[in-house]
Amino acid sequence: MAATVIRYDDHTLVPWKNGQGVTREIAVARDGSSFLWRLSIASVDRTGPFSDFSGYDRVIMLLEGDGMILDFGGQGRAVMAQPFVPQRFDGSWSTHATLLGGPLTDFNVMTAQGRANADVAVMKASAQGVAMTHASTVTFFHVLAGSWDMTGYSLDTTLDEGDCLHVDEEPWEGRAIARSPDALLYSVAITVSPQPGQ
Repeated sequence: MAATVIRYDDHTLVPWKNGQGVTREIAVARDGSSFLWRLSIASVDRTGPFSDFSGYDRVIMLLEGDGMILDFGGQGRAVMAQPFVPQRFDGSWSTHATLLGGPLTDFNVMTAQGRANADVAVMKASAQGVAMTHASTVTFFHVLAGSWDMTGYSLDTTLDEGDCLHVDEEPWEGRAIARSPDALLYSVAITVSPQPGQ
């Protein structure tokens, strides 16, 4: 088992494909000139179109701000006014965002269709702590609010808001203890499908 702590200040700044913003890249699995999966945080300061990510499934979640309305053209729309509520959509959809107020920040998970899949969950603080378990997945535990003491095998560290714990694909079990009752943790478990010949 290998666990890596990714601090907020460790993020890589990456310009949007459409040139209208910047993304803080938390973690990415490169696949040649593209990627297999990616976790990132984006700042959106204006109404406008989303970049085209055909071939990817997306999960987006409001972190801070008044929110936005996502118009998916013929695929419907989603009102994202409540923080910490994941919204799934196809990266190929023609998506236009209309801000409901000022600038906002959102969390993005993208996975290559047919090759990877992401299961996400927002975990709340509890007196007994939160169990962190996984088997054959790449798993991330990202602090949405508050601070958490993380333990498990040789791991013993504290994560603050914006920090993330990355655990590799080996079976592992740990525990997260919140330091405040309003602390929140975001679990992202990515399953990668074997390719022919592997």
